[in-house]
Amino acid sequence: MGQKAIGEYAASVLLPLMIGDAPPLAINTTDPRNIAPNPLFGGSPSGSGVAPGWQVSGSLPTGSSASVIERPGVIGKMQRITALSTAAITTIQVTIPTATWSPGDLIEVNGVYETLSPGTAARWLEVSDGRQDRAIGTTLAGSGAFHLRRRVRPGATYLILYLRVAAGEGDLAIGQLMVRNLSREGLDG
Repeated sequence: MGQKAIGEYAASVLLPLMIGDAPPLAINTTDPRNIAPNPLFGGSPSGSGVAPGWQVSGSLPTGSSASVIERPGVIGKMQRITALSTAAITTIQVTIPTATWSPGDLIEVNGVYETLSPGTAARWLEVSDGRQDRAIGTTLAGSGAFHLRRRVRPGATYLILYLRVAAGEGDLAIGQLMVRNLSREGLDG
C-alpha cells in the first residue's frame, strides 16, 4: 500500500518536469516559470497591430501587417504577421527581461503556430542574444507546435524573440508562448 502511494506521489511530482511528446505551452499568464512578456497576447493591440509587450522591428514594410487573432483550440490569442509582395522581411519582436536570464543559461521557447495563407515566403521564429554572429531559429509552415532551445552565450546583452516573414507572400501566427529558463529551474543538465 505504501509503495503505491510513494509511486503515485513521485509520478505527480516528476511528470510536470518531463517534456514528453508535446512541449509545455502557456495556458495562463501567471505561471512563474514563463518569462515571456504577454504569452497569450492579451490586451488591446497597438495601432500597428501588435499585442502589448511586443513591437514592430523598425517599421512594417509596405504591404505588410500585424494583427492579434483568435483561433479555435488555442488558449488566449495569437500574434499574426502578414507579408504581401514586399521587398523586405516583416518582423515583430519581444524582449525577454534581462532579470530572468544570464549568460550560460539554457532557454527553451515553445508555442503553437499556424500559417493561414499559402504564400511562398519563408516564415520563422528566431532567438537572438545580442551576439550577431549566430541566431537560432526554426522555419514554420502549416500548423502545429514549435520547440527550440538556446544557451545564452557569454557576452550576451539582450535576449529577443523575433517573429519573421521573408519578402514575398505569406503569414505566420504564434500563440500560447512559453519561454522558460531551464537553468534556473535546475533542468539544464
